[in-house]
Amino acid sequence: MIVMLMLVVATAGCLFGIRYYYSKQVGFLQNTTLNGVDIAGKTAEEVAASLADRYDTSGREVQIMENDEVSIDTTLESLGYRYDRATLEALLTEVYEEQKDDVFILLQTLAVGYEVFSGESYVFDNRAFTSEINSDALAKDRFETEDAKIVFDEDSDTYIVKEGFLGNMIDDSLLQSTIREELDSIVLAGNIPELVTVNIADSVYTSPEPVNNIEELQVEADALTLELRKKQKREFVENASITYTFGTETQVLDSETFSDWFSVDDELNVNFDDEKVKAYVTSLSAKYNTQYHNRTFYSQATGVTVTIPESDNEYGYTILFDSECSKLKENLLSGEDVTREPVYRTSNDYGNPYYLGRQGTDDLAGTYVEVNITRQHLWFYKNGSLIIDSALVSGCVDDEKETKTGAFPLAFKQSPRTLTGDEAGGSGSYSTEVQFWMPFYDGQGLHDATWRSNFGGDIYIENGSHGCVNLPYSVAETIYNNIEEGTAIILYKED
Repeated sequence: MIVMLMLVVATAGCLFGIRYYYSKQVGFLQNTTLNGVDIAGKTAEEVAASLADRYDTSGREVQIMENDEVSIDTTLESLGYRYDRATLEALLTEVYEEQKDDVFILLQTLAVGYEVFSGESYVFDNRAFTSEINSDALAKDRFETEDAKIVFDEDSDTYIVKEGFLGNMIDDSLLQSTIREELDSIVLAGNIPELVTVNIADSVYTSPEPVNNIEELQVEADALTLELRKKQKREFVENASITYTFGTETQVLDSETFSDWFSVDDELNVNFDDEKVKAYVTSLSAKYNTQYHNRTFYSQATGVTVTIPESDNEYGYTILFDSECSKLKENLLSGEDVTREPVYRTSNDYGNPYYLGRQGTDDLAGTYVEVNITRQHLWFYKNGSLIIDSALVSGCVDDEKETKTGAFPLAFKQSPRTLTGDEAGGSGSYSTEVQFWMPFYDGQGLHDATWRSNFGGDIYIENGSHGCVNLPYSVAETIYNNIEEGTAIILYKED
């Protein structure tokens, strides 16, 4: 017990001696460090003063890098980091007093050393930091991830697939925490470099990976382009129109009428509904065809109205059905505005015309030769004006050589012409030269008859012609000099 007591007293004495010794020391004990820096033998004031340069943030440039490019260029002070010497000195003074007064801290320092960690060597302004470190302040524009999509390309006038791309949206809180963490470690370590660079960590980006289903979208894009081409083809055809002319009267065929007559297939071929095309041409023919239709004729000279049956109405217009159907489709496929007459049958196998002119459904248009068999009189009108009228002698009734009634185009005219044929009853043949020959039907025609001294009356019954319309020389000459091939010759009897 005495020994033990002596050891305790000796130990206490040693500790007291050591404590007393070190209490007389100026500055921190040996083995004392501040944030890894040896501060032994220095007072708190001296340490705070010596670390001023090490922890000073003034003039320290900070560059925040994104993809190897400077995105934010600032300073530590602007980011809210400022060296706080007074706080650090107060902390060190407190540590210094503990080392002098606390035997256990003294022993720890002597045995293993004593490390002082100070996060209070600077004052941090979080508001200043967050105002400068955020996604809006970064140099690059922010954009969301976009998946692959179909877009219309105006240059190629097609739908194309635009590949998706990764966005660069950033979570501000993650951006601030990661940059703050790195800057804190640099500032706390001291010896802050003149230029501090911090790379933005991948972890702060929030944009998801894009969906790039290119092949699937390309099929859809091709289908859209095909539909566009079909629509354009349809619009091209619908842009066409046909203005049919009938003299000054017109009839217009436009898309309002024909838009449902055709379709466009996947090869961009235009396919017409032939039944609808035919129906239209049929309606056109029904309205405007005048040949081989019953003809109602009103005589300006006599006021008589007669009907010429369709079988005897060889003058006029007939639309060539198949040719007009083909021409109509050809015009629509051109996509242009076309003005034209319908495709008519214009002449017979001999090249003789079927008509002269028309005004709407009036195919005479004021120009015709009117032959009244009953009254044995003729009138020749041209463009609505009477050129000449005269008595005549038509085909002999008794010899069954009557002149054919009906409406016929003037086949041609010839001067002179020798007429030949058989006499009535087979009594021989005749050969007679005339100066003005104007045929209209199967060897019958208008011509001069210088062998006659009288015209009109009942001459035609017993002493009529072989079927032609005999005229005085001067009358035949006037008609011949003013008439054109295709002029209508209207011959009729009054009821």
